Amino acid sequence: MMKTKLTIINSIEDAIEKDTRAIALGFFDGIHVGHRHIIEKVIEVSKLKGVTSTVLSFVDFPTKDSKTIISLEERVDVLTSLGVEEFIVIRFTDDVKNMLPEDFYHKFLIDKFGAVALFTGEDYTFGRGGKGKIEHLSALSEADDVELYVVPDIRKYDRRISSTWIRNALDEGDMKLVTELLGGVKYSVKGEILVGKKLGRTLGFPTINQRFPSDKYVCRLGVYRSIAIIDGKEYPSISNVGMRPTVENTNSVNCETYIYDLCEDLYGRYAEVVLVEFIRDEKKFSSSSELKAQVDYDKQLVAKMWNIEITD
Repeated sequence: MMKTKLTIINSIEDAIEKDTRAIALGFFDGIHVGHRHIIEKVIEVSKLKGVTSTVLSFVDFPTKDSKTIISLEERVDVLTSLGVEEFIVIRFTDDVKNMLPEDFYHKFLIDKFGAVALFTGEDYTFGRGGKGKIEHLSALSEADDVELYVVPDIRKYDRRISSTWIRNALDEGDMKLVTELLGGVKYSVKGEILVGKKLGRTLGFPTINQRFPSDKYVCRLGVYRSIAIIDGKEYPSISNVGMRPTVENTNSVNCETYIYDLCEDLYGRYAEVVLVEFIRDEKKFSSSSELKAQVDYDKQLVAKMWNIEITD
């Protein structure tokens, strides 16, 4: 399958190849089940019309929710798996922020992107202050003979599926619900294995260390049952997501993972660590011996959950 083409627009003046497109509009920060419903419709119509299937989103939102549920790289991977041809991301600069709804519609959607069909959820807003509503978009698109599809919300457990709901689940460490709302996509940390302070070795608990992507929404801090994926192979593991308050004073969030029955030197290699189940909150311990006792307990507890026998 061809990989989705990613185009990042840094300013209004940025040139982009003129094309005819069926465009899904929204933030798409997690590409949850509701988003997938919109995207499936885009792909269906784009094939019928012989135009490019496109998802349009934004980065650099100046809000508390500016970090996305899955990173930009992960979103490209998900869109590729769904069959989307193009992912256009607009940086939310002051120029974009202050555009009137009709200017955003004409300058971006029509003049630059050649939209012939637009797809949104029921609560979509656009333009300065989010003042452009579905009714406004409908009037503009009708005047230009652009087809507009407003895709109904998807509900689960009698509740509308939304990014806010997924963030709440991440705050609670409910990874099963997160995976369900993301349509089967598991929340994970992907990236290079970094050289840490190797303090885990002194505790009989050698670990791999990864940094959270800067654009990724961080889940509840604490210990998780996890799966480490290295070179396509899955290993049962236990992970700590946090700032390591007992041994390190840092503002960056790390994912530190112990992999059962794997003793290789993994520094510099790439890993994906899937967070499967929340175990306990992160805690600052009064001493290294207290930390070691808790680490040993956690290691044994999660080993039993994985049906692994630890003899040491």
